[in-house]
Amino acid sequence: MRRLSVLLWLVGSLTAGTVAAETPAAGPQPNGQKEPHDEHAREYFRLGTNAYKSGRVEEARQLLTDAWERQKSYDIAATLGQVEMALGNLVHANELFDFCIRNFPPIESDEKLATMRKLRELAMAQVAVVVPQCDCDGAELSVDDIDAVPMPLATPLYLRPGRHVLLLKRGQLASRFEVEAKAGERLAPELKFEERVVNLAPPRLNRVATNQGTGVSRAPTLPLYIGGAIVVLNAAAAIGFKVVANDAADRAAEFRGKLEGGPVSACSGTPSAQDRLICGQLSDSNAEQQKYSSLSLIAAGTAATFAVATAVYWIVAHPGKARLRTVNKSANLAVSPWTGAGDKPTAGFSVRGVF
Repeated sequence: MRRLSVLLWLVGSLTAGTVAAETPAAGPQPNGQKEPHDEHAREYFRLGTNAYKSGRVEEARQLLTDAWERQKSYDIAATLGQVEMALGNLVHANELFDFCIRNFPPIESDEKLATMRKLRELAMAQVAVVVPQCDCDGAELSVDDIDAVPMPLATPLYLRPGRHVLLLKRGQLASRFEVEAKAGERLAPELKFEERVVNLAPPRLNRVATNQGTGVSRAPTLPLYIGGAIVVLNAAAAIGFKVVANDAADRAAEFRGKLEGGPVSACSGTPSAQDRLICGQLSDSNAEQQKYSSLSLIAAGTAATFAVATAVYWIVAHPGKARLRTVNKSANLAVSPWTGAGDKPTAGFSVRGVF
């Protein structure tokens, strides 16, 4: 470890002093085009380089990362790669060194390029270099389920020593491969879609009616919540109305007991002043009982109607897990509540349609 630290300091000092400090702006790329100049990126680069030279590695990493996010240039990659290597982030360090060497401008000296190559060799000796072999254009490859990149790869994969999972995907199909990475090793695994592949497609969705016709989509659950809320509210209202109606019936029975000779004889003809008052209270209690009994029946009928409608919607739109089926036509369902007049009010509902 001490040898690595000393060698890193020697190579880092040489590179920072040549590639970084002497490059006030990004140079031309191998294709002859000059990178766009970003004053903020160059300022972050200058501050980060000075921090790295002063031994403030964490501060240098933050400044150089800000510069790299603003401008992808070979000199920023070179210095940030050294910082990442000093912090032990060897995978990122190798990626940055690879970018630096591939984009090293011809105006720089061969000595500086050789220095960068030695630095990359030092970093590569601590990771595994993986170059997947795959005739699968249009596919994507991810390592340990992160950072999917299109195939074929433009650069090698750099992996820390240990076991890793490569996931090759194209559309909704995928194949998994395990590799055992060792430091300093170069791997070239052959990747291909097997006859039996991992199907990453989402579970089959039910076919439900849409305004544009019949299409595949997830059946919305909002109607279930709305239907359930209506059922609960109306059931509670039916109970409340029934309690009030029973209370009115009890009061009517009490008034009947106070009338001499029964309510019919006492309230007909010419009742006394006291009987007249009791008869009025009895009539009001009977009307109140009838009113709230009717409201209770209506609320109960509404609750039952929506309970059935919600259940039917669930059956149509959400078939059981054991058997997936397709509804090829939209449900045609009509639920109609009704009430009946008379001495004993009645209420109910009717269901008509095809589903």
